[in-house]
Amino acid sequence: HILMDGWCIGILIKEFFEIYESCLQNKEPQLSKVYPYATYIKWLEIIDKTQSLQYWKNYLTDYDTVSNLPKTLPTNNSINTAQEATLTISGEMRTSIKKLCVALGITENTFIQTIWGILLSKYNNTKDVVFGAVVSGRPAEIEGIEYMIGLFINTIPVRIQINDDISISELLRQVQKLSNEGIKHHYTQLAEIQSESELGRGLFDHIMVFENYPVQEMVQQTINNQDNEHPFTLIKADAFEQTNYNLTLVIIPGDLLMIKCRYNPAVYDTLYIQQVQKHMEAIITRVVQHPEQYIH
Repeated sequence: HILMDGWCIGILIKEFFEIYESCLQNKEPQLSKVYPYATYIKWLEIIDKTQSLQYWKNYLTDYDTVSNLPKTLPTNNSINTAQEATLTISGEMRTSIKKLCVALGITENTFIQTIWGILLSKYNNTKDVVFGAVVSGRPAEIEGIEYMIGLFINTIPVRIQINDDISISELLRQVQKLSNEGIKHHYTQLAEIQSESELGRGLFDHIMVFENYPVQEMVQQTINNQDNEHPFTLIKADAFEQTNYNLTLVIIPGDLLMIKCRYNPAVYDTLYIQQVQKHMEAIITRVVQHPEQYIH
């Protein structure tokens, strides 16, 4: 992240294979136009930071309790290498989630955030929860922003307030509305946002990442467009990533919807994390089957 974010991987892989293909054909590579990262930095310098800080101050008003998962300490708490548990949603349930999101005019990101909000609400016995979420941080008004190499992502708080007397579908629309309103304030540094809350750095202790950057699609498109005389196949790809949080939820959309829990086993027991995923699956099933049901 000193150099770039995950979105950039797809751009680099695509260009790498374009150069590779050109070399095989003894041609000069014809790469896309370069959009300098400096354009984004200059844009950051002119946006109204005061307005954004006021937005976050209002957004977090009266929130004073950390919403978290109860921490369990296994017998061997010397382990600190992150582990991962994956919940995969497929088939009819996966299709139903897509249909519900389209019908309500919400993103799948909003859907999962709301599900997690409901779960945290149950675990913490509260109607008001906050957790962290990673946003792409690429402002649409900058020309070529989707082709820039650099670090754009940011972590922001997501607050979900649950009223028992509204339906699940109303809550989903409400979360989407607030998400849309907050987009223009995604460029405020997390430390500055935390300073607007009485909880400070303790505002949240885990984050959610919705990985919707099209790395796989870019690679597949490149392979499909290759010269038939020199075909190649991508056999395997591995990545390692780590955050400063003991729990990170990574959501990977596609034909399958994968919900990965990356956790510190010295803080969260594996069986407990698996139980959390079962609860999450149960809420997803209920929400999809009865979207007009009241929250309680």
